[in-house]
Amino acid sequence: MDEKKCTCGRSPNDNCIGWHLLTEEEYLNKKSAYEAKSAVKHNIKDLEMEKAATFAAPVSRVFISLIFVMFGLNKLFNYGATAGWMEAMGVPSFLLPFVIILEVFGGIAIIIGWQTRWIALGLAGFSILSALIFHNNFADQNEMASFMKNIAIAGGFLFFFVNGAGAWSLDEKKDASVEK
Repeated sequence: MDEKKCTCGRSPNDNCIGWHLLTEEEYLNKKSAYEAKSAVKHNIKDLEMEKAATFAAPVSRVFISLIFVMFGLNKLFNYGATAGWMEAMGVPSFLLPFVIILEVFGGIAIIIGWQTRWIALGLAGFSILSALIFHNNFADQNEMASFMKNIAIAGGFLFFFVNGAGAWSLDEKKDASVEK
């Protein structure tokens, strides 16, 4: 049996349970109680999301930065081969020490949440440049995947540039001490 929708305008969710039969005072009391109950549910969900965000920020920083720390160290330990590959791709090998410093120290800085916005912006730009220079052979599916990976990483770093490091970061501690 279909329930008829009430058009009295008093039902907060168009599911009339006799709202139109209430006096004005009863109606306002029930409406306030209904809205208060809804607000409590909403606040609990917000609190749960806040807790999740507290853990998500440091985990996200580690996930997005670990690749830079690992690849930077790999470049350091395979310096000659990496320099040769850079030269073969048309990039001067004298830039390699700067790349290693950016990847290793930039990755560590993001992980600990130090100067996150600016380092994230630098790593986003680096990711885009790397994609354009080293992964531009779209006929090769692996190169296309690497190109898209770099673009996705740049997007993640731009998110940190806009929103900051989040919880459990040196930036957060610095901001908290400035507010005092």
